[in-house]
Amino acid sequence: LDDLGGDGSAIAIEDDGVTSVFWIPVGSSASYPADEAGREMRMPQREFTRARRRTPWACVVSCDSREPWTLWHFQAPDGRFDRWYVNFEHYLGRTAIAYDSIDHKLDLIARPDRSLEWKDEDELDQAVSYGLFTPEQASWFRYWGERAVEHVLLREPPSRHKVHIQVIA
Repeated sequence: LDDLGGDGSAIAIEDDGVTSVFWIPVGSSASYPADEAGREMRMPQREFTRARRRTPWACVVSCDSREPWTLWHFQAPDGRFDRWYVNFEHYLGRTAIAYDSIDHKLDLIARPDRSLEWKDEDELDQAVSYGLFTPEQASWFRYWGERAVEHVLLREPPSRHKVHIQVIA
């Protein structure tokens, strides 16, 4: 099957070989896999095309090769911290043009008030049924999700890398 992933425009603000940090400004261009009608595809298919959209939120993305996730630090339009988006994935490496990873489908949104929202659990189950992941791998993804929740409950970002952002108007 062809690779099913998106790409987007980002500015590298740190890259030390272990951690890569990217800034994605509002309005950055991103592509995503789509069907012939232009609808976003969330699961691999043999045939797909690419569609483009503009990002509505500014965010900083921290990719730590020691963690089983990337941490997306989203900002509200006024620059305040809005939420963490924890994208569970396996880091494959950084090339001259891309940060490559395998998405594990499971995601977590954590808000400043410590409220949590699990995302795409159905997609992880579907990926297991397609044979993309084993049930054991899915259990590990959920285990790491619970570790990220512990960070949130302790009021810590779910990453070793501390993201400090100052918005200058």
